[in-house]
Amino acid sequence: MKIKVNKYGIGDIRQLTPDPENQYVRDNIQISRLIADYKRRISEGLAPNQEPIESYSDGVIKSGHSRFTAGIESANYNLAIRIDSRKWSDLTSKQKFEERVGANIKRSDKWEDRITLFKQWEEIRTEELGAEVKTKEKIEFCKTTLDTTWKTLKLALEVYDNDRDIFNRIDGEGMGVEKAHIKWKDSQNPTAGRSVDLSTQSIDFIDKPTMESIISKIAMAWRDALDKVETPINQRDFISPFALLDNRTRSTIISKFMEGIGAEVFTEKGIPCSHATAHLSDHDWYFDTKSLQVEIKNKQFEGAGKLYWEWSKIKGGWHILVAESDAERFCVLLVNLEKSDYRINTALMGSSKVWFKDIMNNKTKGKDLFVLFGDAFVDSKLGAQVSLKTAL
Repeated sequence: MKIKVNKYGIGDIRQLTPDPENQYVRDNIQISRLIADYKRRISEGLAPNQEPIESYSDGVIKSGHSRFTAGIESANYNLAIRIDSRKWSDLTSKQKFEERVGANIKRSDKWEDRITLFKQWEEIRTEELGAEVKTKEKIEFCKTTLDTTWKTLKLALEVYDNDRDIFNRIDGEGMGVEKAHIKWKDSQNPTAGRSVDLSTQSIDFIDKPTMESIISKIAMAWRDALDKVETPINQRDFISPFALLDNRTRSTIISKFMEGIGAEVFTEKGIPCSHATAHLSDHDWYFDTKSLQVEIKNKQFEGAGKLYWEWSKIKGGWHILVAESDAERFCVLLVNLEKSDYRINTALMGSSKVWFKDIMNNKTKGKDLFVLFGDAFVDSKLGAQVSLKTAL
């Protein structure tokens, strides 16, 4: 199939296909910026994309996957295309890799890109050599191609291969590779540096009316985010990126809302409360005048039998455990936890879970278990049950 472009180099990008061997990492912010830039350039009578999408003659994209995605999602199909006379299907694995390195090297400040390129390079070199790549060659490749050291890349690889959540914080939050590696190593000992005992402190000030106020404000904040945060998808239509979030990401955001809004509500009541920031050692809620810390966990509700909360480290004391559905209906428990409440999965680097059914069977309401919003109870026939309540 011959790729068709006009005399100005403009062609329909629906002729093109993404490189099946390019592990393209979508960047939503970049896509949104490209779509906005397309709209601006079109209004000025220009081609939507200033930098052409590069394609092989058989239609496989050589570089410009983000520009291609932005064009498809905004229905701006006629974009500038630069055609390489070679066919992708005729290239060797080594040639394809070298072309990807050339196209992606400008993005190599992202550690996920570095990891991807290194793994592809190592696979090709191992096949060529018929043996493991020597350390000296790895050191040179990291220095000349990835702009890092082999020592640092080894740490990043170890985190990447064992704990993707921690690894994602390197690119997503700017966490240093060494710091991420320490956090991963620390996570393998689920009780390291943590108290795993029940708290002896009173928490009677964390009550139902206060939680009603917090949940109401969280639901309102979420609705505002859905209504007011919009991204253009074409010249006329917009979409809320919050409406596209997966359950896990939404649960993380709801937890952050709980931390910030909750701290504000308590402080307004005359109970000074600080909340977690980017520092790893911060507590979700810390009541300075009471020297009391409270941790918060949120989980998308999929049924009482499937409900659990997960930690990388065991921590005893008071916890706010939230079950929510679409940030509209909630059940909130205040639970005093200790080591025996956790089920530790040593195969998953110390991943620890607290199951709802265990809480209901082992804790005593009014003593080490308080239902602050919605309801939780044990049915004689059905066992532990959850009743979510709609936030006002």
